[in-house]
Amino acid sequence: MRLATLYKGYQAKLAAHETARQCMLVTAWEIEETEHFLEFLDTLHVDNEERLGFTQEDLNIFRKLFSERDRSDVNDDRDYLQAVYEDEMEILRVVLLQAEQFSKILGARVKKDFLQPGARGLGSPSPEPGVSVRDNLVSADLEDNSQVLVNSAAQSAHPSHTPLFV
Repeated sequence: MRLATLYKGYQAKLAAHETARQCMLVTAWEIEETEHFLEFLDTLHVDNEERLGFTQEDLNIFRKLFSERDRSDVNDDRDYLQAVYEDEMEILRVVLLQAEQFSKILGARVKKDFLQPGARGLGSPSPEPGVSVRDNLVSADLEDNSQVLVNSAAQSAHPSHTPLFV
């Protein structure tokens, strides 16, 4: 497999990792929202008993201003979201392991390619004027012996180039 192909696979795994991380983050916020709503319901109940004296019907109308869900619905939602969060954690763990495996394979391949006699290392000058080797993320020989150069400027706007392992 060409180095460029391995690198594309690695980028795909990093994007999958970021997707899984973002899903977990959204679920965590949904759990947070549910917890705050439960606290609100508890506080509303205490306030009603101590000071407000709303009838149950008035209390339900007031509560519905915030949500159509009652306490049992919110508890069910929280339990469901916590199960989803645990599943997403497992997905994230698996995707991270896959990305690490890709990284090891890619690293070994790069090391092998750059240690061959006559190979250009990352510190070598670029064959293109004004472009460093570091600016070219991937350089691989194609079947017709031309080269594929992926410019980092074209890559920098892609979401896979944002910090992933926070």
